[in-house]
Amino acid sequence: MGINPNIISWIALLFPILFFISLIYQQPVLAFICLLLTPLDALDGYVAKKTGKVTHYGEMLDASLDRISDSLIIAAFAAAGVVAWPLVTLNLAVNLLISYVRAKAELASKAKIKMEEGLIERPDRLIILGAALLAHILVPNLKLYDFSIPTIIFWLLAILGIFTVYQRFTLAKKLLDK
Repeated sequence: MGINPNIISWIALLFPILFFISLIYQQPVLAFICLLLTPLDALDGYVAKKTGKVTHYGEMLDASLDRISDSLIIAAFAAAGVVAWPLVTLNLAVNLLISYVRAKAELASKAKIKMEEGLIERPDRLIILGAALLAHILVPNLKLYDFSIPTIIFWLLAILGIFTVYQRFTLAKKLLDK
């Protein structure tokens, strides 16, 4: 395979961008298709390993583009008027913190520890976001105690994310204080 894994990373960012555009232009089914294609960004790591092109820059690029990807997907729900901005902003912050705490802990340990613990990892968060989008598509007017189903799902995502951040802080303290 002659393709550079970093090029795959950049190409994979197109799906979250198209997700954002599709959702704000009220094309939720197209947005859902784009969301289903988002995990293709895992191909960069696979190609890097298979071709012996694993680099620290590639790892950093992949992690950074994943944060951009996640932020575009989460923000699209508010930009499209599906979920209120304050709740989306909370989820953006929590999503970034989950990754940040992991990165800082691993850096502080000089790569001696791997922070792979946590209730919800990126694939879990993408599945939950997919559920919010499906609820928006299938039952857009269904409410529970005056909250739309996507809003309830975003509250669940925030709570699970906050718990994951707490888990990572706790684990980091335990591992770094040894």
